[in-house]
Amino acid sequence: MTLAELKTAIAGLGLPFVYGYLPDRQECPYIAYAATTRNAIHADGVVVYCEEWIALRFVSSKRDLTTEQAIEDMLTSNGIPFDDPDLEFDEKQEIHTATYYFQI
Repeated sequence: MTLAELKTAIAGLGLPFVYGYLPDRQECPYIAYAATTRNAIHADGVVVYCEEWIALRFVSSKRDLTTEQAIEDMLTSNGIPFDDPDLEFDEKQEIHTATYYFQI
């Protein structure tokens, strides 16, 4: 799957989405995706190994299991293996975030 195909698949979820990160609470709910590195190995201050991953963030004002399942179904139907989402909740700002990591 290419990044363009991923964007098309995300668009099928019917939520606003951007590359990068929107400020929290802006247009909640929304999906943001960005390239990130994981599993970096350093030796003498130099990165000798790292992997490039996509971080797909679903941001909403409360936990939305239906949309989280739709995201997981979209990833699975496109053959994209992903890690279990990292879940965060900011009680003060009332923002729930589910972040999925995967490689394409």
